[in-house]
Amino acid sequence: MDLSARNILKILSIITVFLLFLFFLNSIQGVVGWIAAAFLIAILLNPFVGWIQKFIPTKNRIAAILLTVAIILAIILFFLFVMLQPLISSFGGIITELTKYFETAKNNNEVNNFMTQLNWKDVTSSKAFSTIGGGITGVALGLVNSVFALVTILSLSIFMLVNPQNVVDSVGKYIPKKHLSLFNKVSTNLSSIVPKYFGGVLIIATLAGICSFIGLLVLRVPFAIALAASVFILDMIPMIGATLGAIIVVGFCLLINQPLTAVIFVIYYIVYQLIENNIITPLIQRKTVKISPLSILVAILIFSAAAGMIGALLAIPIAALIKLTYQDLKDEGYIKSE
Repeated sequence: MDLSARNILKILSIITVFLLFLFFLNSIQGVVGWIAAAFLIAILLNPFVGWIQKFIPTKNRIAAILLTVAIILAIILFFLFVMLQPLISSFGGIITELTKYFETAKNNNEVNNFMTQLNWKDVTSSKAFSTIGGGITGVALGLVNSVFALVTILSLSIFMLVNPQNVVDSVGKYIPKKHLSLFNKVSTNLSSIVPKYFGGVLIIATLAGICSFIGLLVLRVPFAIALAASVFILDMIPMIGATLGAIIVVGFCLLINQPLTAVIFVIYYIVYQLIENNIITPLIQRKTVKISPLSILVAILIFSAAAGMIGALLAIPIAALIKLTYQDLKDEGYIKSE
């Protein structure tokens, strides 16, 4: 190995450039995340915009985009003005029940002895007010930043939706001609898998939330709308989400001293899950992803560890895209079949 001063300088230069590149990526990771989120939203909305465009006499793409945005805003406003108040009241009731439970537990001698062993000390009033004030300020700043990020992401998504082919072509300009065929296949797979998968997930989660709400109403469980909303949100997480939602409901039933209700709901939810896993999910997602359960589990573990809940939500479409890309690499001759 030639360790001349010139080669050592080259190696150090390469390492320095690489480290600077990593530093640059780290400094713009927020912006990259916004662009990625906007790209994902554009992919999700593109089929819906195309469908609406068919019903517009002039077939105007911008009009279809504006109508799509108006429909989404109408749904959000409906949720805010019709559903938000019952949800807040319901979640507030759950918090009240939890507070009562912890107050009861606090008066328990065994709990007090355990807290004494941990050297638990009361927080002074001034410190408490200072903490609350700092928390309110942090929440306000976080809310302003979130609104700014949301507006920016939606604006980028709208620009991408105006002519999605231009976005693909703009990226394709930087791809060597010999790799363009592979790039086109990957982009086609991406635009096909993502909307179909997340559309299916939304339908399945909605059905789970509605069925849970009906079951909770029949069983006369208080705060049914909040518990059903929790099931709806968690059911979007692949494989484990439905179980987590059921655990929350059963745990609340036990907390309010309704063990029989908890047992009945477990049986009801097991029956629903059998129907969902064997009929609903295969019917909705049969053409979306075709990967083994083991691959799904590994993908969820890897991506949830890397990006939390967002990673868990994206794990299955990414795994499906990787599988299709591998097949495309074989078809294009990048990987030789044995």
